Amino acid sequence: MFKKQSPVRLKDKKKSKPARRIIDPTKRMLLKQLALGASLFALFALLLAGVWYGTRLSSFTLTTVEVSGGETIDHAVVEAAVQKTLDGAYLGIIPRRFDWWYPEAAVYDAVRAVPRVKDPQIERTSGTSLSVTFDEYVPFALWCVDKTDTDCIFIDETGYAFTPAPKLKGGALVRYHSLGAAPKVGDRMTSTENIKTMTDFIHLVARNLNLEISVVEFDSADDVFYVLAGGGELRATLHDSASQVLDNLRTILASKEFAHIKPGNFQYIDLRFGNKVFVNEETGVASSTESGASTATSTVLDEGMGTTTR
Repeated sequence: MFKKQSPVRLKDKKKSKPARRIIDPTKRMLLKQLALGASLFALFALLLAGVWYGTRLSSFTLTTVEVSGGETIDHAVVEAAVQKTLDGAYLGIIPRRFDWWYPEAAVYDAVRAVPRVKDPQIERTSGTSLSVTFDEYVPFALWCVDKTDTDCIFIDETGYAFTPAPKLKGGALVRYHSLGAAPKVGDRMTSTENIKTMTDFIHLVARNLNLEISVVEFDSADDVFYVLAGGGELRATLHDSASQVLDNLRTILASKEFAHIKPGNFQYIDLRFGNKVFVNEETGVASSTESGASTATSTVLDEGMGTTTR
């Protein structure tokens, strides 16, 4: 019923069937790696695009800087310093204004760099706003290169030098000169204890003796030299309390020998040796050979022992 095909024809058909192509394993691996690389690149590009646009959403962009604090510092200057710090982007991708990763430390340093700003506080109040609050350094005295120089730095009550001072004249602020140490912004002139001792003595002398101290010099050995506004110098040591030095000074000025002492008619009163006080008075002596020359008498007052003139 059915016709059988001859073996020869079957063989011919088998020969005419195309052979299966086998890809070289090395090429197959290369293609897989290329496909994986393309997938990863596409994923990275998608992620980068998401970061790019996501970090630039207006609800996550710091645009407003609210400044408060201080009395004489221009808030616009502080705001400008913060806004400048927020400009730019990390690696050119993520804006520095992105509220999650804004440069808080750099903003703090920028605010601190504004003259007279003290103890700034930076707080993110929303996704679009930063709050900046601060105190203000108040000039307490001047730290000068020399006791007669106008090249000075403002210091606060702790001795911290916070900003250069303009060329000031007059005695509104006491001038301090540290022998052997140059004034520098950011440094502390001396210890807080030394500042307190010197300040206390200045106030005690003004209140009890009506003497005005305009310049204070001190050295690393804790010797201190108070220059009176009208002339004359009070020498003391920072190892003694202000009240102790005042008591010795009052004893001197209350004695008959020195009742005439006042600013301008003496060179110095040395109070560094406890009850033994040295007084150097300036007296004018005129002669035919030394016209206008001056000599000094050094008087030692030892409480309980009287005075000795040298």
